[in-house]
Amino acid sequence: MNNNFIGLIEKKYRPEIEGVRAIAALMVAVYHIWVGKVSGGVDVFFVISGFLITTTLISRLQYKGKLDVKGYLLNLARRLIPLSFFVLFLIILTSYFLLPEVRWSETIKEFIATALYFENWQLASTSVDYLANSSEQSPVQHYWAMSIQGQFYVIWPIIIALCIVLARYLFKKSNTRLVFLSVLGALFLVSISYSIYMTAQNQPWAYFDTFTRIWEFSLGGIAAITLPLIKVNKFFSMILGWIGLFMLVTTGVLFSVSTVFPGFAALYPTIGALFIVYAHINGGKLGVHKILGSKPLISLGGISYGIYLVHWPLLVFYLIYFDKETVPMLDGLIIILASIAISYAITYIIENPIRKINLKE
Repeated sequence: MNNNFIGLIEKKYRPEIEGVRAIAALMVAVYHIWVGKVSGGVDVFFVISGFLITTTLISRLQYKGKLDVKGYLLNLARRLIPLSFFVLFLIILTSYFLLPEVRWSETIKEFIATALYFENWQLASTSVDYLANSSEQSPVQHYWAMSIQGQFYVIWPIIIALCIVLARYLFKKSNTRLVFLSVLGALFLVSISYSIYMTAQNQPWAYFDTFTRIWEFSLGGIAAITLPLIKVNKFFSMILGWIGLFMLVTTGVLFSVSTVFPGFAALYPTIGALFIVYAHINGGKLGVHKILGSKPLISLGGISYGIYLVHWPLLVFYLIYFDKETVPMLDGLIIILASIAISYAITYIIENPIRKINLKE
């Protein structure tokens, strides 16, 4: 293996990232349930995914001497598919009893799209308004984000492999990190330019388009590559982290996310997420990591995937069953608490045992 790859990325456990995931999942649920808007939380998930997957792939390259795509995909499958398909099964079962027969045909199409990870394209083709009337939306509509992530997980090893080929064979004397940054930077510029254009021309389509979101994953990848180079002093790290958290939680207040994302405005929460990543644990006793890395948020971050999967169908079925268009405060709290409880249960009963199975990669 080319020694230039050694030290490119240092993989460490980042407890504050679990806190970011928890905040993002709760933001998504709160805005869906009470505000009737989207929060920008999904954009934060995409950036964090780009950061973590880039770190994982390059770490495998550094320590195993190869990209090890098979092992990477196997671990992802064990982490993501069991929970996703179990929740999908529960949604199908509940839909049979609660959805009116007139909606079955269209809903079945969405079930298939969800299972095959192209739900985002299904919604884009029908120009869905994500929150026009939640009681009439598909109970699997939120899987659009899972579809984009699934597509990203397949695309990204190819991108990283391209970077490796360029660094090893075409630019042997060049800085390896610079090659990675050049490729990811080019992806970022092309994707965000397309995203801004499509958001202005056809926002409902742009919202679900995979290619309008690639820049968010690229941003996370760029952070993974540059993090070892950036040293932030304690005071600035503290300020940076708190500004980042403020940007995350105020996105849905300051922007009409469902109509202006994922264009230029989506830089606001994604840069906020980057601020937290770069702040790391250097903020001292007053750093934002003290909250984001606390045990409650780490625990919630560990089930954030489940919270995202569960909260939307609970909301949709609640509105259908009680024939409502809005959710009272108490009922909304019950939905959130139920989402958390169900997420804990399915994570520890289904996901964790499967992840512990020792399969040969």
